[in-house]
Amino acid sequence: MTTPIYFGNRSITTTGSVGVGTTNPSSFNLQVVGTFGTTGDITAYYSDDRLKTRTGEITDALAKVKSLEGFIYRPNELATSFGFENGQHVGVSAQAVQRVLPEAIRPAPFDTDTVQGVKVSRTGQEYLTVQYDKLVPLLIEALKELESRVARLEAERPPQS
Repeated sequence: MTTPIYFGNRSITTTGSVGVGTTNPSSFNLQVVGTFGTTGDITAYYSDDRLKTRTGEITDALAKVKSLEGFIYRPNELATSFGFENGQHVGVSAQAVQRVLPEAIRPAPFDTDTVQGVKVSRTGQEYLTVQYDKLVPLLIEALKELESRVARLEAERPPQS
């Protein structure tokens, strides 16, 4: 086994993983510690319907959205101990999202490593993160449910004279 190649606080591992801001990239092909910017789009995964076998519908979307709480927060001491920068952010709770849409939850990248081909929690605490893009289908279905309610109410409303 050959050793990783280091470039200051960047590295390329023998498995081909690239780390920026870290000499020990986790189980991702590219791991950036800190923020990064791009002047172009970021394209990931796939959306083409020809590549999908639908297995169900998102039901009770409005109730699920109503159960979530958006809030403003600052990283606590535990988060800053993992290298997260202090500052004000907006977000949701991964645990709350997991209860209504578990498909939108993944292990937090900072806490993920690969051991013998298996992704594991580095800390044993199994920290979570929200894939915010995966919330969009839930929001679409919630809006459709809300529009249906509005249309029903408008149809029941007596004509105004």
